[in-house]
Amino acid sequence: MSHLLLYNLVLTLYSYGCSPSNKTEYLMALDKTEEEFLEDPVINWDAMWWVDRPLELWVVHVILALISFIETILLLYLNYKASFVSHVASF
Repeated sequence: MSHLLLYNLVLTLYSYGCSPSNKTEYLMALDKTEEEFLEDPVINWDAMWWVDRPLELWVVHVILALISFIETILLLYLNYKASFVSHVASF
């Protein structure tokens, strides 16, 4: 139920330069009871995905994500290679 209260706050905030979209459906969802909302949920994905962060923070986040991804791929490859070498060496 608290997410519905937050929707009203998010819908009234500025959109940081983005063109505002039609929010009628989401505003009508505020009048639904919890049971009605669970039967027919209306989720404002724009409000869920929009996060106002500085560009520097996004750059750091992307760099750390790429480092983590490359490290995971490298570890998977090395584990596969070690497993393959141990199978070949056992013959």
